[in-house]
Amino acid sequence: MTRAMIWPAAALLALLMIGGCGLADAAPQLPAPFTPVPTTGVDMTTTATVTRVVDGDTVKLDDGRTVRVLGIDTPETVHPSKPVECWGPEATAFAEALLLGKQVRVATDSSQDTTDRYDRTLAELLLPDGTNYSVAAAGAGTARAYIYDTPPRVYPEVKAAELVAQARGHGMWGSCPR
Repeated sequence: MTRAMIWPAAALLALLMIGGCGLADAAPQLPAPFTPVPTTGVDMTTTATVTRVVDGDTVKLDDGRTVRVLGIDTPETVHPSKPVECWGPEATAFAEALLLGKQVRVATDSSQDTTDRYDRTLAELLLPDGTNYSVAAAGAGTARAYIYDTPPRVYPEVKAAELVAQARGHGMWGSCPR
C-alpha cells in the first residue's frame, strides 16, 4: 500500500476519532480539526487573485481565466436550465469567504484535461497557507467529491473529507434531502 493510499484512510480514522468540531452549518470557515493540506506532486502552478466567485466550484481570476475546481461538485446556483439547489447559496458563500480577493496558486493535474468544453481551466486552488480549497469545501459539507473521467490527484483527500462531513452532518449533509 502506497503512502498516497494510506494518508486518506489514516486521516479519516483520526478525524472520526476526534469527535465534534463545533462548525455552525452556515459559518464559512474550515471545520476543526482540518488543517492546511499542502498538495504534493503538482504539475504546474501559477499565481492569480480570485476576482469573482461564480459558484462553489467555479471562479474567475485577475488574469482572465475562469477556473473549474478539480475534485469537487457543488450544488447549482447559476445553471441556466436547473433551479437553485439545496445548499447552493451556502456553497457559494463558503467559496467567497475563502477565495474572493485572495491570491491563490492555480495547480494543474496532468491526469486531467487542461480545459473543459466551456474553455474553463481545470485546476486545484491552493490558499496562501497551503490549504487545498477542494478538500476544505468537501470537509465543510459544501461540496461532493467528484470525478469527471479519471480521478484527479486530490480525489483521495477530498473523498476522505466528504466522508467526515457526511458522518458529522455538516453543510448539505445535515440540511438537504439525499
